[in-house]
Amino acid sequence: MAKTMNQTGSWLAIGAGVGVAIGTAFDNLAIGLATGTAIGIAIGASLDRKEAERRRKSEGQGNGAAS
Repeated sequence: MAKTMNQTGSWLAIGAGVGVAIGTAFDNLAIGLATGTAIGIAIGASLDRKEAERRRKSEGQGNGAAS
């Protein structure tokens, strides 16, 4: 089984970093951090779901099962 990357965790960190930068720029760190984290979680969860669907499809086609 191939190792997969945790998209949600990675994008959470990226979103938090961007949120801190935006929060600092607008002098409202709490709102920036919360917004960036929420956006990061949403993007990561979406990518995780797409990866899981892609993996399910490839496993179903690989063993001769009807799709």
